[in-house]
Order: sequence, then structure tokens, then C-alpha cells
Amino acid sequence: MSQINQPSKASTVRTKTRHAIHEFDLIRALHKRHGRQSPSVIQGIGDDAAVITSPAGQWTVLTTDLLTEGIHFD
Repeated sequence: MSQINQPSKASTVRTKTRHAIHEFDLIRALHKRHGRQSPSVIQGIGDDAAVITSPAGQWTVLTTDLLTEGIHFD
């Protein structure tokens, strides 16, 4: 049986209040927190993805997308 991977607490973005956060506000918050400050960031936050490198030199492309019923499709 395969195990479902759950996001770690360290990777979860939380706000101090319980209100909705809009996409571009989230991107700005992530950029402010992580930006290109780390030498492991090859290509920082952009339109669809970021590229980071591991200590072993392997590159990883990070991306996510969301489709919401009633907004993106019916």
C-alpha cells in the first residue's frame, strides 16, 4: 500500500488571522520571506515555477496549479 505524503509543518504557509489570502498576496509574502536570498535558488518565484538546487547539485522545479469549480470550469 502506498503512503500519502503530507506537507510538513515547515512548508505550510499560515497567516495570523483566519481570512482568505489572495494569490498575488501569497506570492508577495513568499517572495519577501524567501526571495533569491539563498544560494540554492536558481530561478526565484515567477509566473509558474521556481528552480532550486540541492547540496548534491540536483535541480528541482517547484510548481503548483489550482482549478476551482465555478471559477475555472463548470
